[in-house]
Amino acid sequence: SALAFLRERREAPERPRLYVRVNRFGSGLNEGDLDAVVAAAPDGIVLPKAACGSDVTLLDSRLAVREALHGLVDGSTRIIAIATETAHPQCVAKHGDQVLAGLAFGLDERSPEHRLDLEQPEESW
Repeated sequence: SALAFLRERREAPERPRLYVRVNRFGSGLNEGDLDAVVAAAPDGIVLPKAACGSDVTLLDSRLAVREALHGLVDGSTRIIAIATETAHPQCVAKHGDQVLAGLAFGLDERSPEHRLDLEQPEESW
């Protein structure tokens, strides 16, 4: 199973970081995913369809509870957010940057008015 794989690989001396993609908020499955996965202490969680930094903050809160329940260090489970097609990656990054290990988004999926302007200074996000 995926959990057995995580537990086994966590102990390997040389290994890649292990991130698990959970179901999105609103699916009804997110909290159950976190309950199952955090017990195996992955390096991080991949959050799909993040709409803004508040989604990252909510996930961080949910992780903190589960980390405490499983005797893990607070904040040890990192977060990679996948921004939705309608979200502003700048918003997810700016308001979630305290806990984000990474941010993923597609440039060609976004309408021109929502595309990330890589030439724009960060202060204008």
